[in-house]
Amino acid sequence: MKVLLNLFCFLFVCRFEAQVSKTVWTPNSGRRPLSHQYLREADIGWAKRIWRTIDLRDRLNYPLYFPHGEYVSKSSLFDVLYSAVIDGRITAYNPNDDEFLHPMTVIEVRARLLRRDSSRYVNIDNDGNEFLVTYENKDSIGAESIIQYYVKEDWFFDTRRSVLDVRILGICPVIYDEKKQIFRPIFWVYMEECRPVLVQHLAGNGRNTARELSFDDIFIKRIFNSYITKESNLFDRSIEDYTEGREKWLEAERIKNRIYNMESDLWQY
Repeated sequence: MKVLLNLFCFLFVCRFEAQVSKTVWTPNSGRRPLSHQYLREADIGWAKRIWRTIDLRDRLNYPLYFPHGEYVSKSSLFDVLYSAVIDGRITAYNPNDDEFLHPMTVIEVRARLLRRDSSRYVNIDNDGNEFLVTYENKDSIGAESIIQYYVKEDWFFDTRRSVLDVRILGICPVIYDEKKQIFRPIFWVYMEECRPVLVQHLAGNGRNTARELSFDDIFIKRIFNSYITKESNLFDRSIEDYTEGREKWLEAERIKNRIYNMESDLWQY
């Protein structure tokens, strides 16, 4: 009887410790990305390629931008992507190539993240002659400088499931060059190659730390705010190429509404 009682206590303690350990948040090293629904080319009745921009200055997109710092337990999306690119787990592609045909080396990626600033001043030599000295400063760009992400995706209607679906093809971090006053993309990454990495890293959630999502969950569930900048067309033009000012936002809304209305227009009652 005593042996059975000791065995029961041992099993109870083990079960209790297992339950306690599950309540403590541990790194999801065993998580894998959920596979997409099986899709055949013959089942695609309609498709439209869309380019959009995620602005990290939008509060809804803060989980992709924060946190920053050396002593934080989580990382921003750019830190996760950059670390994976340097380690060779993700391939970076030329920022001007959203077809993923021209991969970049680690040296080229690091060169894209160097901010060069030159300053000049007048110096005097031993003979009293003045000469101009140029001093070049080099500073590495960090995650806090990434203010946008370009997203390339395909919207399509699956005739087998009779649903309108979307697949993200790639994302590209973007910085703002204050000297040239232009947005400068850093590199493109292929989304399907990134998903095994993104699913291992949790994004910040200031409202509920018990329900934190991975970066892969954010993109799959589309928990971000963005606006359309281009749709596939014969002239390969972006919206800003044929509109300006307020019309750009109205055109982006028209494109979005056409996509959503396409599915409802297929049904008759």
